[in-house]
Order: sequence, then structure tokens, then C-alpha cells
Amino acid sequence: MYRRHQLPQWTIQDIIEHDFSYYFGIESLSNLKPTQSKKDYDDARVRRKLGQLQNGIFDPIICDCDFHIICGHHRHKMLKQFYSAHYHTPIICLDGATHDMVVSYYESTELHKQAQLDWMAENRAVEDYDYMTLKNGKVVI
Repeated sequence: MYRRHQLPQWTIQDIIEHDFSYYFGIESLSNLKPTQSKKDYDDARVRRKLGQLQNGIFDPIICDCDFHIICGHHRHKMLKQFYSAHYHTPIICLDGATHDMVVSYYESTELHKQAQLDWMAENRAVEDYDYMTLKNGKVVI
């Protein structure tokens, strides 16, 4: 089981951007396997997903090739709680990718993003320093 922050909170745009092979489908809730830790479920988020569904807003659940849920745990819980385990729901299935592969990929992209931000901040600090001079131990602009 993964903690929620370890799992990507993706949309179809993210899947396309990261160049995953995928297909759209319809799958029974009973075949979808949660991968998120139970302690990371939030009842308020589940109720919000129910309200969105009642207003016609529902994103497909994203799963791996073995139907392990990657993104959509609260939608899955809401559908099972308010409908039935045999309810059929739209999915986006990542063809040929396992949830472990996706989590590892997501972790590496997040580390890369953080390294870029750190590099930008460090270079910005260097640029700022280059425009300043020290006089009697004080910065003079």
C-alpha cells in the first residue's frame, strides 16, 4: 500500500504528457484493486466526489494493466459505498505499466522537478549576490 502523496494525482493530460500507452474502458468496481493506504481516505473528499457525480462531473479512474488503482481511490470508494461493488465505471488503463512502475516513475519525476527548482533558486541567489557589494560587512545595493 502507498500513501496518497506517493501516488500521482493525474488526469488524462498528465498521462499523455508522460507518454504512457493507455486505453479507455469500462470495468466493474469489484475488479479494481486499491493501492492507497486506508488511513489516507478522507470522508469529506468521498462526499465531495458524490456531489460532483450527481452534478455530472466524473473523471475516469486511472489504473495499471492489472487494474490496481493509481488515481481515483476516493471515486472508487464513493461508488462502492453509494452504489454497488458490481457497478461498472469508466477507467483509463495504463497499458503494460504496473502500479510499482508508475509510482517509481512519478517519484523520479517529482525529484527531478524539485532539483530544478533548487537549481533555479540557487542561481537566482547567485544572480542577486552578483549585483550587490559588501561594505563594512553590510550589503549595499
